[in-house]
Amino acid sequence: MLSTAIRSGSHQIISVAFGATLVLTDEVGGQAAQLIPIVAGDHRERFSPANTLMLNKAAFFSTGHILYSYFCQPMMTIVQDSAGKHSILPTPLGSKGGRSWTAGQLGRDLLRETARDLGLRPTQLPFPFQAFVHHDLDGAGQVSAARGSRVGDTVHFRADLDLTVAIINNPYILGGTPNGAAITVKVVSRKGEA
Repeated sequence: MLSTAIRSGSHQIISVAFGATLVLTDEVGGQAAQLIPIVAGDHRERFSPANTLMLNKAAFFSTGHILYSYFCQPMMTIVQDSAGKHSILPTPLGSKGGRSWTAGQLGRDLLRETARDLGLRPTQLPFPFQAFVHHDLDGAGQVSAARGSRVGDTVHFRADLDLTVAIINNPYILGGTPNGAAITVKVVSRKGEA
């Protein structure tokens, strides 16, 4: 079993084998974990926000929902979730969303750094799945705010393919700055062993 912590404002790239479970835990509450699953050995097949929205017929995700690839293959299934809802909707930046443009730029820089470490051009990086992030929608259906999770919330993803997964602890989504808080990451094999 792999067990690690990802500090606020940083990322890690890990391998998750078919059938293994990736468990994320928000240790302090209010964290935002961005996930970018990519099929191991094939950077062309990576997470698709559009296919995930369309095939789940949902804008918010919880237990039972599936993250799909650009080729419409199931990549990960949420098998357990105490946080309630997660999002792939873009977070508004600037004054409308209550976040500074500086924080938005730092968040984009963190995504670009992750793309580089994955061997992707920034233009190849999909908008990530946002674990522990729930967006509010205003009366016109516009994304108006984002909230994080509670202390100790967890979400469990079962790998439906052999994957490389980038996990980003991105405080900028919620208008924060790196504060040393960590998201705990565990990968449990299909048989519950390392």
